Amino acid sequence: MAYKEFENRRALYIASAINNVEIPNICAAVVKGNVDPLSTADRLYDPAVNFLESGIEVGDIAYCYQSGWYSNIVAVTSTYVDIENGDNIFVDGSLYFISKRGSNRGCMLYVGAGGDGTNTYVSPAGDPEEYVLFSSVQAGSVLPMQVVRISKASDSSSFVALW
Repeated sequence: MAYKEFENRRALYIASAINNVEIPNICAAVVKGNVDPLSTADRLYDPAVNFLESGIEVGDIAYCYQSGWYSNIVAVTSTYVDIENGDNIFVDGSLYFISKRGSNRGCMLYVGAGGDGTNTYVSPAGDPEEYVLFSSVQAGSVLPMQVVRISKASDSSSFVALW
């Protein structure tokens, strides 16, 4: 059965693919805030939020608006969360949000940078552990399926997730 609703109401910029991390779902954001100056490359600090009381858990996904990057959370305390080492996604003063793991049940995916010979590997909503190859994806294309992950093996970039 074809997906009938093409009037998307939410969008989220994704700079590049992050392997094995679900696309964060802005529609299911649990916590929102500003990146504090005490944050580091792999630690989001926010004294205005109690991450534990907000229900944030290891495996949830942190996203930074200014960088367009996201990562899995690997440790949680009341005032900070740690993300996977080396992701360096947080920009001081930028807005961020955290969504629960498993909350993205599928989004359409706009491909902003692509072209002849460009491969885009995505996980379909119906089979999130597998990747499907779309080859020669042109810039400005919208993939005709509900997506939950983008593989780092993709040559495409500058995605926009649409719900």
